[in-house]
Amino acid sequence: ITYCNLGNPQALGQRPITFFREVLSLCDNPALLRRDETRMLFSPCAINRARKIIESMPGRNSGAYTNSQGIRSLREAVASGIAARDGFPSRPEDIFLTDGASSAINLSMQILIRSQEDGVLCPLPEYPLYSASIILHGGTMVPYNLSEDGDWGLEIFEVKRCLEEARIAGLTVRAMVIINPGNPTGQVLSVTNQEEIVEFCRKEGLVMLADEVYQDNVYVEDRKFHSFKK
Repeated sequence: ITYCNLGNPQALGQRPITFFREVLSLCDNPALLRRDETRMLFSPCAINRARKIIESMPGRNSGAYTNSQGIRSLREAVASGIAARDGFPSRPEDIFLTDGASSAINLSMQILIRSQEDGVLCPLPEYPLYSASIILHGGTMVPYNLSEDGDWGLEIFEVKRCLEEARIAGLTVRAMVIINPGNPTGQVLSVTNQEEIVEFCRKEGLVMLADEVYQDNVYVEDRKFHSFKK
C-alpha cells in the first residue's frame, strides 16, 4: 500500500525546509546561541532570526505567554512580507497568528456560527476542511458551484442564486469562502472577478474568508495571483 495523502508529503520522502526547524530549535533552547559549535551546525540567517525572535519574547523565553495575536516580531515580519507582495501597507496590529491554517478556519467558524440557522457560502469542489468545520460548529454549509466550463472560475450570478435560496429557506448567511488559487481545482481568479466578489460581499453584508494558501502554486500560464487584500 502506498499512502499518497496530499497533506503528508514528507511521509513520501519530501525533504523539509530546514530554516524553520533551525530557528525553532534555537528559540526553544536559547542556550545553544552561546555555544561555539552552534555556528557550525546552524546557518547564520537562522541564528540571526532566532536572536531577534527571542529578544521580542516576554522574559526572552519561548515558554512564556505572549500577546494573543502572536509574537510581535513575527507579526511584523508577516506584515512586511504582505506589503512587499501587494505594494500596500500592512499593519502588525491587524494580523493574528495561528498554529496552521486549520486552526484559523476553525476559529473563524467558531466566531461566525451561532446556530444551525447560520450559513456559510462554500465553493464546490472544495477543500473538505471547510464543510467539516461548519458542521462541527453547528452551522449549515451553503454550496455554490464553480464553473467547470469556465476553468473552474467563480460566477457571481451562481453565488447570488445560492444566497437567495438559502435566505428563502430561513438561513442567515454570514460569510463566503473563496479559495484562490483553488483547491482542488487549481484555478486562479481574475482581478475583475475578485472585484466583483468584494463588492458582492460588501453589498450583502458577508464576511469574506479568502483562502490564499496556494498563492505560490500557480500553474495557469495566462493567470497571475493577486491577493484580495490588494
